[in-house]
Amino acid sequence: MIRRKINKAAISVILLVCIFILFFSWFTIREFERGMLDPYDQTVYRQSLWTTLNGKFFWCSFAGLNGLCDLGVHMHILMLLLLPVYMLFPFPVTFSILQVFFLGISAILVYLIAKEKINNSWGILFVILYLTNTFTIQSIIEGFQSRVLSVPILFFTFYFLIKKRYLWVTLFLYLFHVKEPIKTETE
Repeated sequence: MIRRKINKAAISVILLVCIFILFFSWFTIREFERGMLDPYDQTVYRQSLWTTLNGKFFWCSFAGLNGLCDLGVHMHILMLLLLPVYMLFPFPVTFSILQVFFLGISAILVYLIAKEKINNSWGILFVILYLTNTFTIQSIIEGFQSRVLSVPILFFTFYFLIKKRYLWVTLFLYLFHVKEPIKTETE
């Protein structure tokens, strides 16, 4: 009988990620109930996905006088990946909880990259630094922004680059292309 050595570092990372996701999901729901999340952005995202599920591809009444396709105004293609989840859970906090989830699982990729390049102990340190980083926490506090979906994609790209899996690198680089409008001084 072969026994596998339990990787305490990997278990610690998974535990840290679970605590992060549970705590900040609770925090996000609480902030939504208190009216602290940006209602305008939340409404634009929800309406764009709702109209897509109901036959008008990313249509949004907030964009222009008569409404228009939101892809050119506020959204990028990665939001299509959220359609099945939003169809199952069409709640206002769905996006914020998904954001917490994506930021949380990115820590696993941070660990894998650090473990690959340094060692397990340093991997845990980098996970802690990532999960407590100002960017990570501020992204949650500000409410859902579609650009946060790019965080795990960026880490997947680096991980597959280290592993020399260039087909996956190409795929994730393509997914990383974020379509955000360029702000002008008049906006």
